[in-house]
Amino acid sequence: MTKNEMKKSEMKKTLILESAKKVFMRKGYSNVTMHDIVKESGISRGGLYYYYQSVEEIFHNLIAYVQRTDENSLLPLNSSSYSFIEIFDVFLNEQKKELLGQVQSLRPVIYEYYLSLEHIERRHKLKKHYEYVYTYLNQFLSQNVRKSSQEIDQLTNHIIIILEGLFIQSLTTTLTEAQINYEFKNLRALIFNKKKA
Repeated sequence: MTKNEMKKSEMKKTLILESAKKVFMRKGYSNVTMHDIVKESGISRGGLYYYYQSVEEIFHNLIAYVQRTDENSLLPLNSSSYSFIEIFDVFLNEQKKELLGQVQSLRPVIYEYYLSLEHIERRHKLKKHYEYVYTYLNQFLSQNVRKSSQEIDQLTNHIIIILEGLFIQSLTTTLTEAQINYEFKNLRALIFNKKKA
């Protein structure tokens, strides 16, 4: 495959994933068919099956794609003259927008997908997802926060527990901006050794 063909192939995969994302956000996980993705993307059924064999395969690739996109959105901040506090605030503000429904999020669909799996498979996939988030966040904190590795590990777990808890709460009850601000203020206090609220 030539460079040009590889580029076209990657562009086609991106088109499929972006189209699938729209469909999943509209219909949830369990209601999506390959036909829905064909209609949204405008590519042929054969073209879709050339790259992906099932809705589940597309969804797995979409999760990885979204994770890479999220990572890449913080890279310019991390490699520039922004302080860790500024970068962390950007991260928390993005989380807040998602929690308040100000930006479209794939998170409810991801939860739906995980809950649709059998117990053993669910635990395995959730563990993989947690390990990915944990590793990314732990590395980020390790590079920027002066604490022991044990404290960084505890801090990483704490941040994940708070964020996941808030996301679950946002799906099941009304979550106010004041509640989010309170929790985020406490996270900042833990990281920067300030008195908690």
